[in-house]
Amino acid sequence: MTTSPVEGTISQETSCVKTKQSQLYKTEYCRNWIELGECRYGKKCQYAHGEAELRKVTRHSRYKTQICRAYHTEGACLYGNRCTFIHDFDDLT
Repeated sequence: MTTSPVEGTISQETSCVKTKQSQLYKTEYCRNWIELGECRYGKKCQYAHGEAELRKVTRHSRYKTQICRAYHTEGACLYGNRCTFIHDFDDLT
């Protein structure tokens, strides 16, 4: 059986998304858990319910090594704290 190029692309994209999801698993607090004290996803939630579940994020070696152009020219960045570029010069040290 042969696979079309489109099917191969979808498989690779899905694999990439799963890898990214596993890298970010429980690296941020669950908003519902923080704001409401409960979460409908329970143990299946991708986000941390307390400090014991919180994991440290593994970042690429080039993470925050360059200045965010938008933040420094326009004074704001759409990505906020999720931006992969430097907003605060204190992050350089």
